[in-house]
Amino acid sequence: MRPFNNVKINGVKLYCSDKSGILAATAAAALAFVAMQPVLHAGFINWDESIYVLGNPLIRDFSFHGAARIFSSLHYGLYKPLTMLSFALDYKLFGLNPCGYHAVNLLFHVANTLLVLRLFRVLLGETAPAFLVAALFAAHPMHVESVAWVVERKDMLYSFFFLLSAIFYLDWKGKSGSWRLAASVAMFALSLMSKPMGVTLPAVLLLFDWLRGGRLTAALFREKLPYFALSAAALFVSLSSGGTAGAPPSGGLALRVLAPLYNLLFYAGKLIFPARLSAVYNTPAGGWQGLAFYSALCCCAVVLAVVKFRRDRLMMAGLVFYAVTLLPVLQIVPFGPVIAADRYTYIPSLGLFIVVAQGWRLWSEKFADKPQPRRFAAAFLCALLLVFTALSRARARVWENSFTLWTDTVRKQPNPMAYSALANAWLAAGRPDIASRYFAEALKLNPAHLASLVGLANAKSAAGDLAGALAGYEAAVRLYPGHAYPHANIASIAFLKGDTARAVAEMKKALELAPDSPPLLNAIAGYYTAGGDYRNARAALIRSYEIVPERQTAARLCALYCGAGDCASGLKYCRPKN
Repeated sequence: MRPFNNVKINGVKLYCSDKSGILAATAAAALAFVAMQPVLHAGFINWDESIYVLGNPLIRDFSFHGAARIFSSLHYGLYKPLTMLSFALDYKLFGLNPCGYHAVNLLFHVANTLLVLRLFRVLLGETAPAFLVAALFAAHPMHVESVAWVVERKDMLYSFFFLLSAIFYLDWKGKSGSWRLAASVAMFALSLMSKPMGVTLPAVLLLFDWLRGGRLTAALFREKLPYFALSAAALFVSLSSGGTAGAPPSGGLALRVLAPLYNLLFYAGKLIFPARLSAVYNTPAGGWQGLAFYSALCCCAVVLAVVKFRRDRLMMAGLVFYAVTLLPVLQIVPFGPVIAADRYTYIPSLGLFIVVAQGWRLWSEKFADKPQPRRFAAAFLCALLLVFTALSRARARVWENSFTLWTDTVRKQPNPMAYSALANAWLAAGRPDIASRYFAEALKLNPAHLASLVGLANAKSAAGDLAGALAGYEAAVRLYPGHAYPHANIASIAFLKGDTARAVAEMKKALELAPDSPPLLNAIAGYYTAGGDYRNARAALIRSYEIVPERQTAARLCALYCGAGDCASGLKYCRPKN
């Protein structure tokens, strides 16, 4: 293996200013665009895009005041202000036209591909293997989710700054200059403010040091202290705020112990053979015994890999990079409603791509005087990239809308979450009859699935069966007394039936469980207004406006004050700053 003793390995020009670099960058960017281009025709989907974009008041105010509010608040338990700010800019530029949001994600994927090429020209010392890593990154089907799902702007941004931070760090190592180190730390901070998954960067930089120098010293750890401090802060905020993507999958202690090993093997298998990709993956059949089987396979694979590659520093670095960057999402600390997701491989996949690139280089060196095997390897890799590109384009079309996405998911990985989401798509399309059938399928798999219980009641309400809807909401309250929204739904049914007193009482129960929810505060204000209680209506709207200063809330307050003949008191709401 070639030595890695300094940044300018084999005289490679680092900024792609040479002819081979320009050609590689152009080809990699084109491949990234072609592979993911169908996302430009996609719309919004009913999976978190309502809370990130469609119904997110934080992004409606692209101003200094709005930015200050974004940077001073958590969003669903996570601190990701740069992601929210990027959505605010999107809203300013595109409104709610999904094409603009998808185009920005696609542009970031192209930019990230170029940064991967730039980074690995340094680490691998040659343009050809670096281009192979970048090309695999650009075209791999498992990356479609990160690009096609608007919500995963988080992935695009955190990866962009993660890669920039690593590049500045290696530049600093090769050229000194404290500004490069400062820039690296700053880029890392921006990465963490996009998505906390970037916390592994300090370990990655130590891995790069080991790759280049052969040993890790105390000085190398000391110079990483700013990075470790930022990582610790990000972890503290994420863990203390309880930031997750939902309730963790069931499985108890077995899941916590065995899921990390299962996921290491699962992601590697999907990266090597990306078949039957899905938006949601179920826990393997067989309970803890199934997890144990795959975990044992993973342990065997790790032992074999170490035995096989222990003398090849670059191979080992690729495997360690893969494992380390996956640590936050291996379910060591259970989180989210699913055990695994394609989006989690966006950066970690680079580790296995390093292994592929090094394997190709070793093959080429072994057959340096035999052109046929080298041509065969080159042809195989070209064919692989073409296949990956075709698969990515097909996968991107699956993400076109909620119907295509969830139909694909229930076909491959039937589970209550996917059935419920597909049912909600039909409900939004005005077909409560079809929605009811899919909600029923979800409840067959899990009779206590809250979203499906409430969704089925919503479908009955939309079909005019208010009694059936009320019974469904009451059943959800009995099963989940700590959830606010079944109470809120009971309140809405009561209000539709003319029982304003019960509507107010149930909404008060909901607000006891979720006191800072603007939708609930706005709803109870409507009930108070209908009952003639304008004082409490104003109080609820004022509280809602304090939490999120929406123009619609201000307009309602203005109307309430002026309707009572006190326009002077409501002047600040009649002329809101935002």
